[in-house]
Amino acid sequence: MDFNKYIKYSIRFLFLQSLLTYLVTLYFDRFLIPKIDIYQNQPGFTFRNQIDVNLLEDAQRFFPWVNETFIKIDTSIAFFIFIFLIFLYSTKFYTYVNELSFSLDRSYIDEYFSIYLVWTSSLMVFVTLFRFSNLISRGYLVLLTFLIPFVLLVFRNSEFLSSLLGRSVTNENYLTFNLKDDSIFRKDWASKLVSLHDVHSFVQNGHGDQFHSYLPEAVRRIGLWDERFCGLSRQAADYFWRCVMYNIEGSTIQDTIHRRIINPIFPNDVEKSRGWLVNPDVRQIDGVHDNTANHQGEISEKLMSIKYPFEPFPWTIEKISRRPKRTVIDNFITYPYFEKDIYNLREKGYII
Repeated sequence: MDFNKYIKYSIRFLFLQSLLTYLVTLYFDRFLIPKIDIYQNQPGFTFRNQIDVNLLEDAQRFFPWVNETFIKIDTSIAFFIFIFLIFLYSTKFYTYVNELSFSLDRSYIDEYFSIYLVWTSSLMVFVTLFRFSNLISRGYLVLLTFLIPFVLLVFRNSEFLSSLLGRSVTNENYLTFNLKDDSIFRKDWASKLVSLHDVHSFVQNGHGDQFHSYLPEAVRRIGLWDERFCGLSRQAADYFWRCVMYNIEGSTIQDTIHRRIINPIFPNDVEKSRGWLVNPDVRQIDGVHDNTANHQGEISEKLMSIKYPFEPFPWTIEKISRRPKRTVIDNFITYPYFEKDIYNLREKGYII
């Protein structure tokens, strides 16, 4: 662990130390310690006074060198919180520093229960060892066992705190887009893209695969691009056709140059749809790679011909209505981290 992480741990530890000490001390004063005389024949001698007397007796017996000004219930609570946090940090299930990363699939109930067990056992040992147990309200003590673990859970999980503030990161729509490096964006393309993704999980724009964007749901339905298509030929033809096969309602494709159109942005103006996000007239600033010299185009064409029961190009209403449910040949998982969540892998022809 480098020096910066030590600083981060220290600052967050001190924050929790201060916060929990304040909350527990306030809770003891307001709820746990009765504000009445403990003995009828000693007016003005309250339960808090008796606790301080017990603490002083124990300190004089076991720690006679400690100054009496520090022998107070508030000091004892601060010491208890300090020991508790050290113990909590040493457990495997709890680490306060999570580098601001979000754990979207964490079980909060399991985590809360683990914290609850550590906190409750520590608290019961504390009130018994320091002779508080017969001088405080047991009902409010039980309530305290539930409150502090909740506080720890909130400050442990950035995404949970964000949810409480009305912005849940677990419900955010993450999107990614790929584009050719010579593309020119249209004005307000980003806000337009976000609006399109309110309806579609896959968005194509421009010339062929010049620009395309995905939500996670698109990848789960369609999958990733087939790495067996080498060179520059047929990758987009394959992927766009799988959009028709597995995500026809959630895809918008307006690739007029290759006669591939499905759910255009503007049904009555496909050319406007084609250039809605980027200028479809690709600038010729890069040399075009020629597939014919190494026969890569032939390989991709052969793969396309054996992968599907019929040639998808050009798309027609009749072909779309006959779209297959799986490929003729088997498919392979190349990136398990992303492809493991694809729906119906076996039915789509993946070898698993």
